[in-house]
Amino acid sequence: MKRTGTWPAMTLGVVALAFALAATAHASEEAADPALIAREFATRLEAAMIGGPVPWDRLWAPAARDSSARSLDVRASALFHWTDVAVAVDSTTARTFEQGAGIDANAGGSGVEFVARTTGTATWDPRAYGVATSLWRPLHDEARETNRVTRREAWRIRFDDGAWRAVERTPLSPVHVRDLKVRASVFPRQDALLVESTFSLVAEVDGLENIRFLLDRRVEIYDLQVNDRPVDVIRGSELASLGLEGFSPENESSFRLPRLLARGDEILVKFRTRSPLVHLRGPGFVTTLPIHVGSFRERAWYPIFGAELERDSRGGKVDLEVAWPKGAFEQAILSGTRADGNASPWPEEESAFSHPARPRSIDFVLLEPGADAEDAFDVLRGVRGDDVRFVDGGVIRWAGGEDAREPNGPLFAYAFDPHPRSRRALIEPLTAVSTYSSRDLASELQEALPLDTEMLDELYDDAETNSERGADDRASE
Repeated sequence: MKRTGTWPAMTLGVVALAFALAATAHASEEAADPALIAREFATRLEAAMIGGPVPWDRLWAPAARDSSARSLDVRASALFHWTDVAVAVDSTTARTFEQGAGIDANAGGSGVEFVARTTGTATWDPRAYGVATSLWRPLHDEARETNRVTRREAWRIRFDDGAWRAVERTPLSPVHVRDLKVRASVFPRQDALLVESTFSLVAEVDGLENIRFLLDRRVEIYDLQVNDRPVDVIRGSELASLGLEGFSPENESSFRLPRLLARGDEILVKFRTRSPLVHLRGPGFVTTLPIHVGSFRERAWYPIFGAELERDSRGGKVDLEVAWPKGAFEQAILSGTRADGNASPWPEEESAFSHPARPRSIDFVLLEPGADAEDAFDVLRGVRGDDVRFVDGGVIRWAGGEDAREPNGPLFAYAFDPHPRSRRALIEPLTAVSTYSSRDLASELQEALPLDTEMLDELYDDAETNSERGADDRASE
């Protein structure tokens, strides 16, 4: 891996900073000041992003991440170099994490949660940029040789072995959905689902230029506008690709804004999408709920902008309308509170309306004439299990998910939740099944971009020690 002549000085600086913070960490724990603890960790986070995979790995508690996550960090470090990194702490809270929070049961215990707004310059290694652009289309925030990147993340940290260490990190959406209208038109004879989604989005960070979102790869975007102006959009790579997170899945997309947004700026984003209905058909019904097992079980059939904090979307409104040819279906079951709505203006069309609680929980089930509702629900429960319930009034409700939470719940209620349409739920299965294709891609890159073997040895020596210590910790519990 190519490094500049300032690398030894950078390393010494990171080490000195780590010793200085370790000396005050225990006092911070006793003082239990979440804001101070978060600011100290943010300083280390800045240095770790610049320093590379080894100081980054030392931010984490033992056994909080597996070897595949560490490998992706090494690969990302071979592709990009970070400079001008600044981490601002947005909000903090003290928490007692449930056992099993995060990737490993080792994440349980008392700690601190905080939101960070991170900015920095990610520069491609010159060789990596040529190789990457010849193999895939990088997303907008990594498409140029040098990219100014703005992130918003939620972190969970706890006091471990003399320092505050990370046990979980989740990306937050850099925008929050103030209002959303979704109109889904189902055309069974044409085997098509046309969806018009209109989002009122409010920026949560300064200098926002690019927005990432999740949408099923099988969905075609045929019109995307921001404030009534067409904008450029990039869909994920067919077999996935390597990028800022070490891995870019096929259902992650991005678009570039016409202008930079400041925090608090509001924009109107309109999507028009088309997807084949065959992926939504069950025996005697059509639904957006998952009806197949496997990696593509969860369907992001309309754009998803990622996790938000509870405070972000207060006062927002979500409207859902589902329309279909007259007589094609005899019953419509929608998520959220059923609404009367206006009758369809088209005499050959029927429609139903509702007000879902949260954007990620929008779903519907349409029963064909003569279909048995209980048979359809048995199929859905077989895949969906207890995650979703059907309640009186023809309503779908996510059990234990967003619809079931109190409207003024904890600040971080939605940041780390295991909602089926969270980024983690949608992407982690693809990471697993893409192991072979990403290894093939990595082997192609390896010849052009050989990794620093000394750094790998150091990283995995640390990983082995952390794993052994983590196993000892769990055995003593």
